[in-house]
Amino acid sequence: MDSRRLIALLLVIIGIAFFMFFLLETNDTEENKISDAAATMLESPIIMQIGNDIKTEVHIKGEGNRQADLIISNNTGEFVTLHLNSSNNYFAGDFQSGQQKISIKKLLFVPPVDPTPGFINISCEYTDTFGNTPSVFEGKIATWEW
Repeated sequence: MDSRRLIALLLVIIGIAFFMFFLLETNDTEENKISDAAATMLESPIIMQIGNDIKTEVHIKGEGNRQADLIISNNTGEFVTLHLNSSNNYFAGDFQSGQQKISIKKLLFVPPVDPTPGFINISCEYTDTFGNTPSVFEGKIATWEW
């Protein structure tokens, strides 16, 4: 391999490495997107998809954004609406909408305390729309500012 081809190959490799670094550094995580949207538009619900069929919708309210209504639903209807606050911040339970089931193993609501944002974490198992094929979801479904 002559030196011009070797230099061209090295430049291509360096270019690809730079592009990948730039792409990774500027890629917002889903959590950041949720947090940014919630911080600027608390009058709008924070919506998160769990699997293909289940949606969570969080409505932040109250003084200091320290309360939330959480609606968990699917295409058929609503599983449950939970009213969360500092004294009602932990939840577990089983729900069904149509044939689909969701079993919340742990739901934790942590209100914001300036400068720390509030968040809702959920650990659950759910089925497909026919009540079959269980799947698991664990993670944050909402973050928001004080």
